[in-house]
Amino acid sequence: MANQEHLDIFWQGADIWNQWRSENPPIKPDLSYADLSGVDLSNSSLSGDLSYANLSGANLTKATFFEVNLSGAIFQSTNFTRSIFIPKKSTGFELYVHIIASLKFDLGNTDLSHANLSNSNLTNSYFGRGDYTGTRFEKANIIEAIFKEFNLEEIDLSGANLIELDLRGFKLKNYCLMNCDLSKSDLSGMDLSNINLGSANLNNTKIARANLSNANLTKANLKNADLSQANLNYAKFHEADCEEINLNESDLSYSYFFKANMKRATLHQSKCYRTDFTEANLELSLFTDSVCLGAIFYMSYLQFTGFKMANIASANFQKAKLQKSFLYAANAIGCNFSDADLTDACLAAMRGIDANFYGTTLTGACIEDWNINANTSLQNTKCDYIYNRSGWDEDGNFLPSDRLPHDPAINFKAGEFERFIQKAQNTVDLIFTNGIDWQAFLQAFLKLKSETGDELSIYSIEDKWDNYFVVRVNVPSDVNKKELEGALRREYELREDKRFLQQCVTSLTMSLESLSEAQRKQSMSGDTFNIDAPNSTISITKDNATQNIHSINQIFEQHQDISEIAAEIQKLLTQVQNQGLSESDAQEKVADDLANKAKSDSTMMEKLKSIGTSFGSASGKALVTEVVKAVFKLALNKAGIHLE
Repeated sequence: MANQEHLDIFWQGADIWNQWRSENPPIKPDLSYADLSGVDLSNSSLSGDLSYANLSGANLTKATFFEVNLSGAIFQSTNFTRSIFIPKKSTGFELYVHIIASLKFDLGNTDLSHANLSNSNLTNSYFGRGDYTGTRFEKANIIEAIFKEFNLEEIDLSGANLIELDLRGFKLKNYCLMNCDLSKSDLSGMDLSNINLGSANLNNTKIARANLSNANLTKANLKNADLSQANLNYAKFHEADCEEINLNESDLSYSYFFKANMKRATLHQSKCYRTDFTEANLELSLFTDSVCLGAIFYMSYLQFTGFKMANIASANFQKAKLQKSFLYAANAIGCNFSDADLTDACLAAMRGIDANFYGTTLTGACIEDWNINANTSLQNTKCDYIYNRSGWDEDGNFLPSDRLPHDPAINFKAGEFERFIQKAQNTVDLIFTNGIDWQAFLQAFLKLKSETGDELSIYSIEDKWDNYFVVRVNVPSDVNKKELEGALRREYELREDKRFLQQCVTSLTMSLESLSEAQRKQSMSGDTFNIDAPNSTISITKDNATQNIHSINQIFEQHQDISEIAAEIQKLLTQVQNQGLSESDAQEKVADDLANKAKSDSTMMEKLKSIGTSFGSASGKALVTEVVKAVFKLALNKAGIHLE
């Protein structure tokens, strides 16, 4: 119970009370359980025991609470404006000082319903179980305070200083924290839907996985804040400072970032469906693998911004600043880039089908393997030159090459770039990943051109890297490109296979020329002649044929046995049939080449006669198959040689 002497002094007014307190500092006043409702204690100093006292409706403006026990006290509708709570006495008795101490000021079990704590200093205070309904904390200093079993519903914390608070587990849905300082606080995983954080300080705050749908963060400070995996649907970030904010894997669909500062923001794998970034500063930001379908980047600043592999289909980049931006392999189908600045941008492998580049600046852009169509608008584009090949320097910086026009002193004239691209659109790209047989390709191209009557021409040949070529063929606009490409490939592969077969047979005849009568009588066990020419490829190189010729020469230089020669011919026939020729066609081809060689070379003629004669002996019949004998007999007949 309250000390009556202390209570009598208290009722004499603040001046008398303060004078008594200053003259008797060791005394700890006891006003516990006292009814002090409606009292005017403005500018007074309160210490000692006020537990369970009733201070409802009291005026405690600019009051100082020094080492006071307020547990169980009632402060309904009490005015604490600019009051100070000091948990621990420093050197001397100080009034109106802001002390951050290790001990906590205990406000546990107090009734602060509808109390006004505006501008109060509550540093290190302990807010335990109590009634805080309707309590006002506007601009209060609540640094490092502890909230335990604390209900924030219907509390006004506008402008409060809540630095480094751990508010996880609180229900802040529909809450107002305007102008609050929540820097370095932890709001991870909280339901903050419909919360008002306008102009709040959330610098370095952890808000990962939180629900901020419909939240108001207008003009809030979110520098270095972590909002990864957060739900930001319909949230408002108008003019917010979001520099270096972490929005990785967050859902920003339908949210608003009008004129927000998002420099160096990371939005890796984020969802930005119809997100509005109008006039936002997104310089050096990263949207890698993000989904930005229908997003609005109107007049936004996107210099050096990365959209690698991002889905930006139907997004609006009208009048955006995209200098040196990186849109490698981005899906930009139906995008609006009209009047945007894409100077020195990387558009390599970008899908720009149906995109609008009307009035766009494309000088210095890299357009290697970009995919556009007849509906892609390039009218009034501004382009002095472009690059046709992407690359990187030693430090990993993007460095394109293959400038067009090639002469650095020459630029595209007005409208020339548009005509250049339109001409390139009517092409078929033939890609050869393992080299190309140029003679076979030329023969196939000329044959198809003569058969179809189409105006075909070679537009360009690009040597990408080792054995990787792209041949672009000009075709009429009304031609079915897919069918023409298939026909050209089939003709090429057929001629490539025939040329390889001819090389193999030629190598065999060259080896037969090295045989002598004495060598054919010797027994031998030799190496195997292997032909490696898979028909599924379009890239059999001349090096393979040269290697096979060398192997056959070695066989016939070191061995003379007819059975082994016959075995090699059998292997050759088998390989040729595997290339797609029938058995009879393969035999016919080998016999033709042997006969033609014999007709032009008398030594070869004698060798064929000798081999043919050996087939009539008992040993020859046993060692040589009927198929091989048929080849040699056919060759002898074609050469005009008739054996008995």
